[in-house]
Amino acid sequence: MERTKTEDRIRRCSQNAERLVASLSTLADRIDAARRGGNAELLEHYQKEFDQASLKFMGNVEAILDDYYVLKGKKRSRLANEPLDRDELVRLQRTVQTLVLSAPAAVPSGALDVVAADTEEILREPPFAPPLVKPGKGPKVDLRG
Repeated sequence: MERTKTEDRIRRCSQNAERLVASLSTLADRIDAARRGGNAELLEHYQKEFDQASLKFMGNVEAILDDYYVLKGKKRSRLANEPLDRDELVRLQRTVQTLVLSAPAAVPSGALDVVAADTEEILREPPFAPPLVKPGKGPKVDLRG
């Protein structure tokens, strides 16, 4: 059971990393466009977004490595610049590729069942929603400062 959870985490992290690569590519294009256009405010905004997406990407890569070592029953070294052996990198790539391309594990029966009492309580409490105001009928707000 633990192995399937680890495999599912690797699969999710790989899919997240793939989405983040696309996001990073788009942000890099936007950074270039803002730089060409001379828009410093947009440039700063897109660079912050790029930095955040980069950190998320690296977090997913770290999680993949951690889970890979858990699957192999090995202890992963946390030395900052320790390179992985080339053969180990190839095995890692093949393992992750196999997991990503395989079907996700089946959800055990009853795992997604909701307790009826919890559902009734949730339904009794209406969610917060601001009152509807028709255009032009709301309170006047002075935006001049």
